[in-house]
Amino acid sequence: MRYPNLRYGKPDEFRYYMNGRTVADVARELRRSERSVDDWLSGRQRVPWWAPEILRLRAVERDATRLRFAFNAWKPSSLETPMRERPHLRIVA
Repeated sequence: MRYPNLRYGKPDEFRYYMNGRTVADVARELRRSERSVDDWLSGRQRVPWWAPEILRLRAVERDATRLRFAFNAWKPSSLETPMRERPHLRIVA
């Protein structure tokens, strides 16, 4: 195919980003009916381009949040972050 139609997403990519979640969970996340998601999975309807993209972006965001919390959890309590001097924010009365 020389010029692929970019209006539709890839069903395999959609299945990958579902991550084993139920159809009801994905339908709630995408704000679509369970029937629509089930039709996309079975191949009765084409997957819109935005469905796997939203699932991908939410997965990236979820991983970044987990990584941020993991770094905060491993921070030793004996180390304190030095306060940076900010003269431009000083209140002068």
